[in-house]
Amino acid sequence: MSETIGVTITGKKIVLEFPREEFGVLEPREIEREVLNDLRRLKAVKEFSLGKISGRELIRLLGPEKALSIIEAKKITEESVKRAINEYKASL
Repeated sequence: MSETIGVTITGKKIVLEFPREEFGVLEPREIEREVLNDLRRLKAVKEFSLGKISGRELIRLLGPEKALSIIEAKKITEESVKRAINEYKASL
């Protein structure tokens, strides 16, 4: 499979997205494997954001490129929240 299957999860449904040209040749096991992999990645990101797993574990689960961008985004978000709280407290 040259492209990965995309998974979008909303409150009411799970949507699978995959290349049209490969639809006819996908085996059910392949679809199941890709969906489970995507769900594992989503769970890892959620657990990292909640502080349940370390950055090192996230890198192991997602690979370095994707994990490092998530780690950096979390760091920037935390710094922004702290700065906003400090600015608010200073204005009181």
